[in-house]
Amino acid sequence: MKVTVLSTFDRQGGAAEAAFRHVEALRLAGVEVRMLVRTAREDVPWIAETGTGFIHQKKIQFLEWTERFRFIRHAARREDWFSFSIADLGQRVTEHPWIREADILNPHWVQKGFLSIAELGLLSNLGKPMIWHLQDMWAFTGGCHYAGSCTHFTQSCGHCPYLKQPGTKDLSAAILSQKRSLWGDAPFQVSTSSKWLQQEALKSSLFQDKEVLHLPMGVNTDRYLPGDPTVARQRLGLPEDGLVFLFVAMNVQDRRKGFHLLATALARLAERVPSEIKSRITLAVLGKFDPEQRASLPFRVHPLGFRSDLQDILDAYRAANLFILPSLEDNLPNTVLEAMSCETPVVAFDSGGVPEMIEHQQNGLLAASGDADALSKALYTFVRLEAAVQQDWGQQARKSMIRQYGYPVVAAKHIAHYEKQL
Repeated sequence: MKVTVLSTFDRQGGAAEAAFRHVEALRLAGVEVRMLVRTAREDVPWIAETGTGFIHQKKIQFLEWTERFRFIRHAARREDWFSFSIADLGQRVTEHPWIREADILNPHWVQKGFLSIAELGLLSNLGKPMIWHLQDMWAFTGGCHYAGSCTHFTQSCGHCPYLKQPGTKDLSAAILSQKRSLWGDAPFQVSTSSKWLQQEALKSSLFQDKEVLHLPMGVNTDRYLPGDPTVARQRLGLPEDGLVFLFVAMNVQDRRKGFHLLATALARLAERVPSEIKSRITLAVLGKFDPEQRASLPFRVHPLGFRSDLQDILDAYRAANLFILPSLEDNLPNTVLEAMSCETPVVAFDSGGVPEMIEHQQNGLLAASGDADALSKALYTFVRLEAAVQQDWGQQARKSMIRQYGYPVVAAKHIAHYEKQL
C-alpha cells in the first residue's frame, strides 16, 4: 500500500506539523507513505517538494502573494488577512510521480498557493481513493479557515464577516459555489482529527451528504516525555520554586487565540489569590511576545522567545505546572497533545476539539468558552490544589495521550480505513 500525503509545508505551522506526525506514525507502523509539499524543511527521502530551483521558488512566492494581495482589498480588517484563502491559484501536481504511484491520496492543509480548488477537484477524479484530512474549516466554507459564530457555511455563505463589503453574492458565496460545482459529486472522503470538526463538516451545505470520518492525528509519546522540572527550569532561567504557567504565543494578535481573555483572567486571578501566592506565580511565554503586553499582566512574566530546538520545547513543558490554552476555536491543538504527553495538566476553554482531550478535574480543567471569569476561576482552582494532586493530574494526562493519541493507536485507525479502500 502506497500513500501520498499532500501538505503545503512539512513542519511549518500546526497543520503541517500534524501532517508530518501522521506520516511519521504511519512509517513507524510499516506503511509506505511519502509527503509531497510545496515547501520543505526536512531533508529526508520520503519528503519532496513539487519543484526545485530559483524559478520554482519565485513561482510559488508569486502564487502565494498574488492570492494574498487579491484578498487584502476585500478584507474587512487587517488582522483577517491570513484568516481567509481564495485558492483559485496553485500548482499542477496530478502528473507528479508520487501522485501517479500512490494507491491512496491523502491531502491535508494545502492553501497558500499550493493546491487550488480546481486542482483538488482533478486529484479527486484520478480514479484513486482520496481521503482529505481537514485541519480547519476551509474546505467547506466560502474561504474562512474558522467561521467563529457565523453559520452561513451551512447554507450558501454570503454576508461574510471577513469581508468589508458583505452581501448575498459576495466573494465567500462565489467561492463556495465554485467548490460545490467542482467537488459536489467528486468521489473523495473527508476525515477530521476532532469530533468537533467532524460535526461542523456534517453541518455544512457542501459536505452534509459526504462520509466524514473521525480519524485523529497523534503525538509521539516516546519523544514528548516527562522530565525533571528543576533541571528544565534551570536551563530556561525560570524560578526553581513556585508555580509556572506556560502560554504559547504564536500570534497574540489573532483574537481566536484568546490572549485578551487570558490577560483578563490573570488579572482576576491576581485579585483572588493572597499576595504570598501571587508572588510565587510566573507566566512563561513561548513564542512572540510584545513588551507592552508584558507590562499589562499582574504576574511575573518570563518570555522564552521562539524556540525551535526540541530540547527547549520539552523543557518548557516540563518546567510548567500548568499549560494554559485560551483559544476560542481550535481543531486538535498540537500544544495540548505535547503538554499532556509531558505530564503537564491543561486549563482551556471548552471549545473546538479541546474537550475531547481534557477530562475535567482528572487531567486538567475546562472553562466555558469565551468566559474570562470562568477561566480565572479554573486557574484559581488549580492553584489551590495540593502539589500531589497537580502531579497526579499530570500523570493522568500522559496516560490519556498514550491511550488515545499515541502513534500506534492513531496509525492503526488510519491503516484500517486505508485497507478498506483498496
